[in-house]
Amino acid sequence: MTTKLRKLSIRGFRGARFEVPIDLTANYKSTAVFGENAGGKSTITDSIEWFIAGRVDHLWKDECKEEALRNVLLDTTETTDVKIEFDSGATKATRSLSSALKSALDNKAPEFQALLKSLASERIILRHAQITKFVAKTKSEKKAELAEIIGYEAITNFRDTVQ
Repeated sequence: MTTKLRKLSIRGFRGARFEVPIDLTANYKSTAVFGENAGGKSTITDSIEWFIAGRVDHLWKDECKEEALRNVLLDTTETTDVKIEFDSGATKATRSLSSALKSALDNKAPEFQALLKSLASERIILRHAQITKFVAKTKSEKKAELAEIIGYEAITNFRDTVQ
């Protein structure tokens, strides 16, 4: 079964000082985010990554961590909020970050936690740096990575077993 992101609302997260509601209820298979530098693309993708994984890998590698997530203009009484709704009504939640950098997720249902765990292992966001790194690989490295993404190795292993 495929889980689809239907709605996203970002407030106080990185470049989004005020609420930015994004409606993805149209029946598309993929969404591309593009625009000028400093246009908010990373704010959108980082908010989704933080909501699902509780961290943003490229920020954690730079040792920025939670302090880099809060919009610099937020008052200490305001929280950073990322609200996500998936295609099932029971799968919506808000992840918040206080001024004390304490994170909280308001949906504790086991099914929802299982969904987040499953999504955290998926490749749901493709960044420019990842594309550049992929393009620089050799042809055989590209084939191997694509085979991993589509699960080709499992198919060939099954075929070899059956034969």
